[in-house]
Amino acid sequence: MKRTLLSLFLAVPLLCQAQSNYQSGYVVTSDKDTLKGFIDYKERRINPSSFSFKPTLNDQAKTYSLKDCSAYGIKGMEYFERYTVKISMNDVAISNLPVGLDSVYRVDTVFLRVLQKGKNVTMFSYVDGLKERFYIMDKDNGVPEELVRHLFLNPENNSSVVTVSKYLRQLLAIRRKFTTVTTEEEQKIGKVDYTKRDLMKVVSVLNEQHQEQSKFPRTRFFGGVGLNITNAIYQGENGLAGTSAQHKTSSLPFITGGLDVFANPAIGRLIYRTELSFFISKYEVSNTTAIQARSRLAHTFDQYSAVLTPQLIYNIYNRDHFKFFIGAGVGLNFLKYSNNSSSVTNSVFTPSTATVTENAIKFEPFTTSFPLSAGIMLNKKLEITGSYSANFSLTDYSYFSVAARRMKIGINYMLGKR
Repeated sequence: MKRTLLSLFLAVPLLCQAQSNYQSGYVVTSDKDTLKGFIDYKERRINPSSFSFKPTLNDQAKTYSLKDCSAYGIKGMEYFERYTVKISMNDVAISNLPVGLDSVYRVDTVFLRVLQKGKNVTMFSYVDGLKERFYIMDKDNGVPEELVRHLFLNPENNSSVVTVSKYLRQLLAIRRKFTTVTTEEEQKIGKVDYTKRDLMKVVSVLNEQHQEQSKFPRTRFFGGVGLNITNAIYQGENGLAGTSAQHKTSSLPFITGGLDVFANPAIGRLIYRTELSFFISKYEVSNTTAIQARSRLAHTFDQYSAVLTPQLIYNIYNRDHFKFFIGAGVGLNFLKYSNNSSSVTNSVFTPSTATVTENAIKFEPFTTSFPLSAGIMLNKKLEITGSYSANFSLTDYSYFSVAARRMKIGINYMLGKR
């Protein structure tokens, strides 16, 4: 399984490039002609600068860029309109904040994503490699205006963060333009965060309409069972290390459960998964030596594991009733041990005698592993998956270590509607 998973990860760029996802949509050309057809709907974080379009699914795809069209949309999923706007360039990442106010902007023609279009205002978003921005355009103005927020370090001490929330004044001015604003409403607007969720609440009130709820759930829970196959391996300067050592395989059941969060619920290709698994492993390592008085060494121990695994899941093949995925993550292993026995068998005497020492090896209660996984999803409900974790140490000795390697094969059942 280890080689299979590695091969799949190396093949990901080619597999991703070959996958398309054409959905029903339309294009408004620069000449104001509306073309109906199918658009390749990709899972991406930043706003597009071009897209692929087919009049029918059997036609050759054509690429449309900013110069070719003024708007396009994918039915029930997302809509974009082309505008020339001011784009703020101040960084908002805490590690990259400037010292003092940075009000630099550029003017560019881009596709803005339409979040809501109503009787008074239209709300947009624009994401590039720097940050996410929000734009608003009222019915009397043909150009969207960025809702501006500045973060910077205080020039006096270079340590405290200063926030300039110009967007709050902008929202209040637009609100006053279309409705009478009470003191209580002004106070509410003054507490609006620079997030899509909060800003859309204000825009929905301005347009006198409800926020449109996505028909694609953003999260789902799952539970499952499977078989946990593990070995313990000695490494370094120890009599139980080396190619002649025997490692008994532990094959015992596990139970698991977790939460999936979709990067784009409408596509469901990239998933942020958090999984918690419980299982028991029974290990045995043995070896023979050239010294007659110590002819056989052995170490047995039981391990009780609770493993929390944050991971990324990517559906290479992504269709409603069949998906093929790979994944990678970090396993946070919380461990307890019992029956920790080391033995030395002396074959000089007949019958041979064994000296047993309890808890001679000290194990760590916490360690990390790095599982790679792959599997298939059937009919949006049943997931068949396998994972492999290469050698991860269970001890903290200088000259040798006891490590484990783990393979899991399981079946998960997805809960809720998807």
